[in-house]
Amino acid sequence: MSLATDDEGIVRSELTWYFRRAVEGYNIGYLTLKRMVRDSLEHAFLPGESLWVAAEDFTIVPACANEKLSDRPAGAPCRNFLAGSEKARLQWKEENEFARFESRF
Repeated sequence: MSLATDDEGIVRSELTWYFRRAVEGYNIGYLTLKRMVRDSLEHAFLPGESLWVAAEDFTIVPACANEKLSDRPAGAPCRNFLAGSEKARLQWKEENEFARFESRF
């Protein structure tokens, strides 16, 4: 399951509202929300390959598997992989944001 919305400018919906509703109305926890975000990106209509070898357990592709999450991966194989895939770039960015957020707790 994932949370998603159409173009916010057209349908006047805000994705944040749906996340809040999931937490407050259905007691959805952080790990489930995190999976929902990952699933949303996995199934988004974005060009390129996924960052995940297997989306079921979020195993990262070999080119990036040994990279430390950062704004710009150190290794050329991972940088090249991300450069060729808009989907993987957004997934990498989201994983980096998750790590940044989680490091505060």
